[in-house]
Amino acid sequence: MESLTGPFVTSVADIFASMFGCKVALAEPQQRDNMHATRDVTGIIGLTGKADGNIVISLDCEVALSLTEAMLGQRPELIDENVIDAVGETVNIVVGQAKAKLDYLALNIGIPTVVTGRGQSIRFTGQTVPVWFAFTSAWGGIDMCVGLSAVSACASSPELCGAC
Repeated sequence: MESLTGPFVTSVADIFASMFGCKVALAEPQQRDNMHATRDVTGIIGLTGKADGNIVISLDCEVALSLTEAMLGQRPELIDENVIDAVGETVNIVVGQAKAKLDYLALNIGIPTVVTGRGQSIRFTGQTVPVWFAFTSAWGGIDMCVGLSAVSACASSPELCGAC
Protein backbone atom coordinates (compact mmCIF):
# COMPACT_ATOMS: atom_id res chain seq x y z
CA MET A 1 0.00 0.00 0.00
CA GLU A 2 2.96 2.33 0.63
CA SER A 3 3.71 2.39 -3.10
CA LEU A 4 0.18 3.68 -3.73
CA THR A 5 -0.03 6.18 -0.87
CA GLY A 6 3.47 7.67 -0.94
CA PRO A 7 2.99 9.85 -4.04
CA PHE A 8 -0.18 11.38 -2.55
CA VAL A 9 1.53 12.19 0.75
CA THR A 10 4.49 13.75 -1.06
CA SER A 11 2.17 15.69 -3.34
CA VAL A 12 0.28 17.30 -0.43
CA ALA A 13 3.56 18.50 1.11
CA ASP A 14 4.95 19.70 -2.24
CA ILE A 15 1.82 21.55 -3.36
CA PHE A 16 1.20 23.30 -0.04
CA ALA A 17 4.85 24.40 0.16
CA SER A 18 5.33 25.47 -3.47
CA MET A 19 1.91 26.95 -4.30
CA PHE A 20 0.89 28.35 -0.95
CA GLY A 21 4.15 28.81 0.98
CA CYS A 22 2.70 26.67 3.76
CA LYS A 23 4.80 23.84 5.15
CA VAL A 24 2.94 20.78 6.41
CA ALA A 25 4.09 18.10 8.82
CA LEU A 26 2.86 14.52 8.56
CA ALA A 27 1.60 12.50 11.52
CA GLU A 28 1.37 8.70 11.54
CA PRO A 29 -1.00 7.13 8.99
CA GLN A 30 -3.99 5.26 10.38
CA GLN A 31 -6.83 3.05 9.25
CA ARG A 32 -10.25 4.19 10.45
CA ASP A 33 -13.61 2.55 10.55
CA ASN A 34 -15.27 5.96 10.70
CA MET A 35 -15.64 7.19 7.12
CA HIS A 36 -16.73 10.77 7.67
CA ALA A 37 -15.30 14.13 6.69
CA THR A 38 -13.04 15.10 9.55
CA ARG A 39 -12.74 18.83 8.90
CA ASP A 40 -14.76 21.79 7.60
CA VAL A 41 -14.23 21.61 3.82
CA THR A 42 -13.61 18.32 2.02
CA GLY A 43 -12.59 17.64 -1.55
CA ILE A 44 -13.19 14.17 -2.98
CA ILE A 45 -11.87 12.94 -6.31
CA GLY A 46 -12.29 9.54 -7.92
CA LEU A 47 -9.64 7.55 -9.74
CA THR A 48 -10.08 4.67 -12.16
CA GLY A 49 -7.58 2.52 -14.00
CA LYS A 50 -5.48 -0.38 -12.76
CA ALA A 51 -6.46 0.85 -9.28
CA ASP A 52 -9.85 2.36 -8.42
CA GLY A 53 -11.04 4.47 -5.54
CA ASN A 54 -11.18 7.93 -4.03
CA ILE A 55 -8.76 10.46 -2.65
CA VAL A 56 -10.22 12.67 0.06
CA ILE A 57 -8.62 15.86 1.36
CA SER A 58 -10.34 17.46 4.33
CA LEU A 59 -9.33 20.95 5.50
CA ASP A 60 -9.95 23.11 8.53
CA CYS A 61 -11.84 26.27 7.62
CA GLU A 62 -8.74 28.42 8.15
CA VAL A 63 -6.73 26.24 5.75
CA ALA A 64 -9.43 26.53 3.08
CA LEU A 65 -9.65 30.32 3.48
CA SER A 66 -5.87 30.73 3.47
CA LEU A 67 -5.27 28.64 0.36
CA THR A 68 -8.04 30.56 -1.41
CA GLU A 69 -6.32 33.81 -0.45
CA ALA A 70 -3.00 32.46 -1.76
CA MET A 71 -4.63 31.49 -5.07
CA LEU A 72 -6.83 34.54 -5.64
CA GLY A 73 -4.96 37.29 -3.81
CA GLN A 74 -8.02 38.17 -1.76
CA ARG A 75 -9.14 36.60 1.50
CA PRO A 76 -12.74 35.44 1.63
CA GLU A 77 -14.60 36.11 4.86
CA LEU A 78 -16.41 32.79 4.82
CA ILE A 79 -16.68 29.60 2.83
CA ASP A 80 -18.17 30.65 -0.50
CA GLU A 81 -18.05 29.58 -4.16
CA ASN A 82 -14.45 30.82 -4.49
CA VAL A 83 -13.36 28.66 -1.56
CA ILE A 84 -15.20 25.65 -2.97
CA ASP A 85 -13.50 26.18 -6.36
CA ALA A 86 -10.07 26.70 -4.79
CA VAL A 87 -10.36 23.54 -2.69
CA GLY A 88 -11.53 21.55 -5.72
CA GLU A 89 -8.64 22.86 -7.80
CA THR A 90 -6.15 22.11 -5.01
CA VAL A 91 -7.38 18.52 -4.72
CA ASN A 92 -7.15 18.20 -8.50
CA ILE A 93 -3.55 19.49 -8.51
CA VAL A 94 -2.49 17.23 -5.62
CA VAL A 95 -4.01 14.14 -7.25
CA GLY A 96 -2.65 15.10 -10.68
CA GLN A 97 0.90 15.35 -9.35
CA ALA A 98 0.59 12.00 -7.58
CA LYS A 99 -0.94 10.40 -10.70
CA ALA A 100 2.15 11.38 -12.69
CA LYS A 101 4.26 9.31 -10.28
CA LEU A 102 1.91 6.34 -10.69
CA ASP A 103 1.85 6.28 -14.49
CA TYR A 104 2.10 2.46 -14.55
CA LEU A 105 -1.47 2.39 -13.19
CA ALA A 106 -2.95 4.27 -16.17
CA LEU A 107 -5.14 6.28 -13.79
CA ASN A 108 -7.97 8.52 -14.93
CA ILE A 109 -8.95 11.40 -12.66
CA GLY A 110 -12.60 12.29 -12.10
CA ILE A 111 -14.05 15.71 -11.42
CA PRO A 112 -13.58 16.82 -7.82
CA THR A 113 -16.56 17.17 -5.52
CA VAL A 114 -16.35 19.54 -2.57
CA VAL A 115 -18.59 19.29 0.49
CA THR A 116 -18.73 21.48 3.57
CA GLY A 117 -19.33 20.51 7.16
CA ARG A 118 -17.78 17.94 9.41
CA GLY A 119 -19.24 14.47 9.52
CA GLN A 120 -20.23 14.16 5.85
CA SER A 121 -20.34 10.46 4.96
CA ILE A 122 -17.64 9.22 2.59
CA ARG A 123 -18.10 5.87 0.85
CA PHE A 124 -15.48 3.57 -0.61
CA THR A 125 -16.14 0.67 -2.94
CA GLY A 126 -15.54 -3.04 -2.58
CA GLN A 127 -12.61 -4.23 -0.54
CA THR A 128 -11.00 -0.81 -0.25
CA VAL A 129 -9.22 -0.22 3.05
CA PRO A 130 -8.72 3.55 3.22
CA VAL A 131 -5.61 4.92 4.91
CA TRP A 132 -5.84 8.32 6.58
CA PHE A 133 -2.96 10.77 6.88
CA ALA A 134 -3.09 13.78 9.18
CA PHE A 135 -1.00 16.86 8.45
CA THR A 136 -0.47 19.91 10.61
CA SER A 137 0.37 23.38 9.35
CA ALA A 138 0.51 26.97 10.54
CA TRP A 139 -2.95 27.38 8.99
CA GLY A 140 -4.52 24.37 10.72
CA GLY A 141 -5.22 20.71 10.12
CA ILE A 142 -5.35 18.80 6.86
CA ASP A 143 -6.46 15.18 6.61
CA MET A 144 -6.05 13.06 3.51
CA CYS A 145 -7.53 9.65 2.85
CA VAL A 146 -6.17 7.39 0.14
CA GLY A 147 -8.76 4.72 -0.61
CA LEU A 148 -7.55 2.74 -3.62
CA SER A 149 -8.08 -0.90 -4.53
CA ALA A 150 -6.00 -2.80 -7.04
CA VAL A 151 -7.93 -4.02 -10.07
CA SER A 152 -4.86 -5.61 -11.68
CA ALA A 153 -1.55 -7.08 -10.61
CA CYS A 154 0.13 -3.78 -11.56
CA ALA A 155 -1.34 -1.90 -8.64
CA SER A 156 0.03 -4.27 -6.04
CA SER A 157 3.31 -5.08 -7.82
CA PRO A 158 4.57 -2.46 -10.31
CA GLU A 159 7.25 -4.89 -11.52
CA LEU A 160 4.45 -7.08 -12.93
CA CYS A 161 3.17 -4.26 -15.13
CA GLY A 162 4.68 -5.68 -18.27
CA ALA A 163 2.11 -8.47 -17.99
CA CYS A 164 -0.88 -6.08 -17.90
